[in-house]
Amino acid sequence: MAEYDAAVGFRHANDRSMPIQIAVGARVFVCDNMSFLGELIHTRKHTAKLDLGVELDSAMYRYMQGFRKLVDDITVQQESPLEDRKAKTLIYDIFRQKIVPVRLFHPVVEDYETRAKQEPPTGWLLHNCFTAQIKDLAATPAFRATARLGKFFASKF
Repeated sequence: MAEYDAAVGFRHANDRSMPIQIAVGARVFVCDNMSFLGELIHTRKHTAKLDLGVELDSAMYRYMQGFRKLVDDITVQQESPLEDRKAKTLIYDIFRQKIVPVRLFHPVVEDYETRAKQEPPTGWLLHNCFTAQIKDLAATPAFRATARLGKFFASKF
């Protein structure tokens, strides 16, 4: 897509010390220190009769179903006009629930006000203003805030 991409993460251990895991999302994190973040769509222990092709096929089918839901959720946000009062309420709620650090309040508000003058204000615009400011955080807090923010917007639109 023009504004976002889908990612797939795959993790396993040759010595069978951990199950095969597949995660998907707009942001997936896989690290050699065993960190693995994303929406897990498949977890299976190694077995003697494991057919990796069949496992990947079923996991990719579930992935495509989830991706369609993600696209639908984003479309709803893009098509939802946002009144000034509603935008302020959403911004307040996000900071009140500590989804995003309060030090990003002024940058988020300034970014939103600037962009809302240039294009019609929507839920997707506000979501993007938060995401743009979250990028300045360290990796772990940024990932946590992005995931929580996505859930917040999905529940509101």
